[in-house]
Amino acid sequence: MNNSHHHIVRLTAFSVLEVTIVIALMALLSALFFGALNRFGEQIHNETQIKNELNDWFVVRANLWRELDEADSIHVKDNQARIYFGKSQTLYKIMDNRLIRVINETEMDLKLEMNAIQLEETKGRQYIAFKVNWKDDEMVLRYPVRSTVAHNVNHYFSQRLWQ
Repeated sequence: MNNSHHHIVRLTAFSVLEVTIVIALMALLSALFFGALNRFGEQIHNETQIKNELNDWFVVRANLWRELDEADSIHVKDNQARIYFGKSQTLYKIMDNRLIRVINETEMDLKLEMNAIQLEETKGRQYIAFKVNWKDDEMVLRYPVRSTVAHNVNHYFSQRLWQ
């Protein structure tokens, strides 16, 4: 006996609409995930850049303070600071609105925007002011000029303080 009945097997499947909705949701979730990942990468890049700028700034400031502290004498004139150590000298100057350090005719760009290097006097004390342009705002580093015995004697007589 031959049965000529064809058994029709019905399989359950997704409709085109359901497949389209799933693909759209997956695309939306992928866009959100990769957008967040991209933003996170940008934030890491910005944070690294700011940390590198600050590290460069701290290195320049530390070297400048050390040199000013160890100096035998310091002369400031025309946006330049000459720092003398025995027979050697270091020159800090402004060129093209940037701080340049010169040692033995070797120039080094310190990658800092500078507005001025000048002497200031506040409350009877003298300071060397380094006016740095930092993030479109002026920041002033003031280093107190130490007075020596010779300076105190010269000041005493030049100002006629004995009278």
